[in-house]
Amino acid sequence: IGVARKTIADSLTYSKDFPVEELNSALSIAIRRPSSMTPKNIEDALSIQYGSPLAFLLLSLLYEGKNWGSVPFNIDHIFPRSIFNHAKLVKGGVAISEVERLVSCVNRIGNLQLIPESENLQKSDKIFEEWIETRPSSYLEYHLIPGDKRLWSPKMISEFVEEREKRIREILVRISNAE
Repeated sequence: IGVARKTIADSLTYSKDFPVEELNSALSIAIRRPSSMTPKNIEDALSIQYGSPLAFLLLSLLYEGKNWGSVPFNIDHIFPRSIFNHAKLVKGGVAISEVERLVSCVNRIGNLQLIPESENLQKSDKIFEEWIETRPSSYLEYHLIPGDKRLWSPKMISEFVEEREKRIREILVRISNAE
């Protein structure tokens, strides 16, 4: 914080503009890594999993204009993790060779969203395909959910997550100006 404050104060002696480049440079030296989003940082961010202290922060970047202090938000699994246990998947007709691939997608950032606590309680462990049909079309866009209904099947979670992470990547690139 001291480095940031000093950099800003020093820049005010010669300019009224906010010193973005100087600040990023000074912070990068102080923390010994890039202080701004780079393409590698974006890819690293996409590897954040449910349970990471960074998951809420990353997801909050995807939602513009939220008043985070007024309504409690939860990190929600879009496809409920309760349906992704080995026994249920095999019983549901998923080949044993596919089970681990599907389970590995459940906690990825592409299967997580921020929703108000009250909505999360209503959603609970409902089947995604049925629950999403009760949402307005604007919900899909707002939460970056692919509109291709073929991806709404639990058996398609890996493709769903891949498509949603493409959308998340686009948002992160846009807000960070990383290329």
